[in-house]
Amino acid sequence: MPLPGGRLRELCRDGFLLLVGEMCDSGLFAQVLGKVTTAPLAVRGLAEMDGTGPLAERLGAGPDEARLIRPDAHIAAIIPHAGPEQVKAAVRRASRLSKE
Repeated sequence: MPLPGGRLRELCRDGFLLLVGEMCDSGLFAQVLGKVTTAPLAVRGLAEMDGTGPLAERLGAGPDEARLIRPDAHIAAIIPHAGPEQVKAAVRRASRLSKE
C-alpha cells in the first residue's frame, strides 16, 4: 500500500506501528504504550501519514479507531473506539504472539 514517503512495510519493519484516527490522541497513546512494552513502537495519525484520506478509506478506519501493524506489515489488531486500555491490551497480545 503506497504511502507518502514510502511503503507501509518500511514504516513498521523495526517494530509495531499504531495508526490512529483523527479523534484519537496519538500523544497519549505514545505515552501509555511506552509503559507497556520495550519493543519499538511508533504511533502515527492516519491524517499525518495520508492527508488526502485514501489510506484510512482502504483500511476502513473510522475517526475513533486504531490499527496495530506488526513489523511484517500485517494488521495485528483493529481497535474500535480506541482508548488507552484497549490499545494496551492489543499491544500486549500482539507482543506475546510475536515472541512465539
